[in-house]
Amino acid sequence: MECPICYGYFPGSHMERMFLCNHTCCLDCTKRYYRSTVKEIRDPKSLKKLTCVLEEHEILDDVKLNFFQYLGTKVCYHSFF
Repeated sequence: MECPICYGYFPGSHMERMFLCNHTCCLDCTKRYYRSTVKEIRDPKSLKKLTCVLEEHEILDDVKLNFFQYLGTKVCYHSFF
């Protein structure tokens, strides 16, 4: 699969699907994206910057808990910080 960020080709096991959409990118780009984007979060509205590498998505109330669990898993699993 091709990463839309770095344009490298990777096996599916090295790609990460975003939680609120079907966009994917390689694990390294995902790591860099979360690491840089989390520094931009200043208020609840800016949290949607973390939803996708290609476009922002609204975080609906019924998915907020799952979204934050997803981010927590990615932060812990990939050692972003």
